[in-house]
Amino acid sequence: GDIHGRIALMYVLARLWQEHTGQPLAAILQVGDMGAYPDHGKLDRATLRHAQRDPDELDFVRYIEPSEDGERFVNVPEAPRTYFIRGNHEDFDYLGQFRSPSPIDPWEQIWFIPDGHSVDVPLYPESEWTGEQPDAGMTHLRVGAFGGVEPKDVERGRGRAARKAYPKNKQHVRRPKYFDPDTIPTAFHNEPPLDILLTHAGPDVDELRSGSTCLSRLCQRIQPWYHFFGHHHVVLGPKDGPGGTSLVGLDHLDFNAQGKLADNAWGILRYSAESTSFTFCNTEIYPWLHHVRRETYRNLLPE
Repeated sequence: GDIHGRIALMYVLARLWQEHTGQPLAAILQVGDMGAYPDHGKLDRATLRHAQRDPDELDFVRYIEPSEDGERFVNVPEAPRTYFIRGNHEDFDYLGQFRSPSPIDPWEQIWFIPDGHSVDVPLYPESEWTGEQPDAGMTHLRVGAFGGVEPKDVERGRGRAARKAYPKNKQHVRRPKYFDPDTIPTAFHNEPPLDILLTHAGPDVDELRSGSTCLSRLCQRIQPWYHFFGHHHVVLGPKDGPGGTSLVGLDHLDFNAQGKLADNAWGILRYSAESTSFTFCNTEIYPWLHHVRRETYRNLLPE
């Protein structure tokens, strides 16, 4: 879910899960609000306010150039590659310079996927293939991105007041935190079929009344196997979503007022040619998560 700069926490959790289960992770998929602010002079009001409570909200800058934190958390064999999309709390000028999927860090381990683009995510290293290369569907997942949030009231309503408001509402589309609904009908037209769709906002479903009708139409058209989203502070799924997808809503990755890690902000997707499954990670399933606390989580990994 939305990590808001907590990159170290994201990697600590990934490595702890691998240590406790004895299983490797192929990749980390992140659904926006990465907290991509390399210039703290461009922070929005919400990020500034939350950073007063938790300075980790400002940590993105530590990973775009060589640093001790980058060497410790990212540039190690146990750290899976991360793929992220844009949310509505980012430096959009910075992310806008990436016209295709690209790494943002010196170690080329943290990749940004722009809207309407996709990447092939390896399920395991090619060095582990034995004999002939397996079928491509067994070695990679195609992951697509459509970030940002839907602008409100972009449909032309009836009546004088609605007609008067429509031009102003259309201006919202030009604000960088919003996606342009006019791009929905052609998104991913030139991309291979998707296994996984990452969006920041969720689609319009019964459990998510603030969801996006545009994203529902997108899923109905492209029909990915899985659709992951964040943004709404809602834990949802896996459930049947628009287009027959398996829909999953993730909570924000954060700590509560007592410094305890919030449950269900992340989970594990298991994928094979025979079956797929998704499981939320929480203290009921993994009691060791009780030890992940705001003030001490960095000390849970060896120096």
